Amino acid sequence: MTNTIRVYLIHYSAPEWILSSVSSVLASDSLVEVFVVDNSGDAPDFPQPVKVLRPDRNLGFAGAANFALRHSMSLCDSDLCVIGAHDLHVEPSTLRSLQDVMRTHPKIGVLGPRPDSGLAVRPVVRSEGNLDYVADISGTCMMIRHRTAAEVNGFDESMGSYVEDVEFCLRAGDLGWDVARCRAVGAHGLGSAHSDMAIRLIAENRVLLRRRRDGLLSSIKLTAAHAYIGTRWCMTGRTRSGIAKLKALRRSILYAASPPKRIGLDMDGAPH
Repeated sequence: MTNTIRVYLIHYSAPEWILSSVSSVLASDSLVEVFVVDNSGDAPDFPQPVKVLRPDRNLGFAGAANFALRHSMSLCDSDLCVIGAHDLHVEPSTLRSLQDVMRTHPKIGVLGPRPDSGLAVRPVVRSEGNLDYVADISGTCMMIRHRTAAEVNGFDESMGSYVEDVEFCLRAGDLGWDVARCRAVGAHGLGSAHSDMAIRLIAENRVLLRRRRDGLLSSIKLTAAHAYIGTRWCMTGRTRSGIAKLKALRRSILYAASPPKRIGLDMDGAPH
């Protein structure tokens, strides 16, 4: 198995961010191979040896992550890869340290760094040494074991973008894999380049996730909570965010009534 760490950065219409992210990853103190999955078709030129993978359409984050997983798994020279967002910035030792943890902890299927600015902080289930075991980690930086990805059947492409990282980790946990983050090393993101769209998609996909895991009544309650929050935001000066939240209601209701089927990893579509 190669010691080179394969990193896939999912890009969508944020050329300055992806250039900065690539520079950060290339400054790692380990051997890295960087791929940019260009969901929007407008990625800038990158320094060698960065490679650009271009799907034939915008796959969403989940679809692009599966695209990356298929590519990495088809190369057959490693059992790990990193899926990251176009705003990922890492410390020089982050990727090497994550790889070391994965090599010595075979039950960990998904591992992330310490969440610094721009990364959501998840509650800790238990801690051992430098590791915090959690239910899920941020998709901004996920080191994933190929076997875990295969067993989980990849990310759920019906979710498009946002919350797909949570859903992936929860299903990994359901199958007995540990999900953890390493406190010894950090990473940070820059946020969302499309904040109004993010608010809407997060609200929709949280309802979808709640419907699948907790049932109809729970998803209806969450939809009602989103309606209340969106209305309050509109009344208290956060009009754009409130409107984005309220725009999620139509699809949220559809998800609660009839959630779409999961769309998972299809190895027949591996890119070359």
